[in-house]
Amino acid sequence: MEGEPGLPGIVALRVDRSVRFHEPARARLTARADDAPAAAALLDATRRRLETLEDPPPRPAAARAHGRPRTSLPRDAYLPAVEAVQRHIAAGDVYQANLCQRFEVDRRGDPFELWADLRRRQPAPRSAFLSWGETVVASQSPETFLSATVDGRIETLPIKGTRPRLSDPVADRRAAEGLLASPKDRAELLMIVDLERNDLGRVCRTGSIRVPELWQLESFATVHHLVARVTGE
Repeated sequence: MEGEPGLPGIVALRVDRSVRFHEPARARLTARADDAPAAAALLDATRRRLETLEDPPPRPAAARAHGRPRTSLPRDAYLPAVEAVQRHIAAGDVYQANLCQRFEVDRRGDPFELWADLRRRQPAPRSAFLSWGETVVASQSPETFLSATVDGRIETLPIKGTRPRLSDPVADRRAAEGLLASPKDRAELLMIVDLERNDLGRVCRTGSIRVPELWQLESFATVHHLVARVTGE
């Protein structure tokens, strides 16, 4: 698939073992093999390899921006695009559109330290650092776009509605309650849930689509979000 300039549309990895860090000083090893003895051998080899690792040398500082961000869609192009979307909605071609733009900025330094700095400043449950060739993805996303299990269960967790976290506990609680009660944010999330139900319904067994969670509050280090969960088989 063709993606953004310099980026592939899809990258798929098939690995025979993984190391997952769930909490400080603890890791979980997982191996994939044809039988249990082979899997045990992979786990043992990985464990022995980890035990021989030394502390890494100090890494360079996080990459810093140079210059102002540049947009791929300046105002004189963005406004006509909004009007085009409105015309398509009025004509019944679509009932929702995601009008995106890309921001670019020049950076120097270690990309991994940039990601680590982002993670320290705003931890997110779906953060990821991916590196292949000359391409690096440093993501701090709180949203699960799509997950699937080997037994055919899939789910998506859309987010609509955001409020900043506040230092005062009372004001922070009021902000969260205001988000939960907001007709606008609830309507936006309901609209995207309906869209996701339709999309999953195209590939899932008829009657298997469920919405086990709707208008759920999730709070992170810097923001509150309104989240739903849509599942199918």
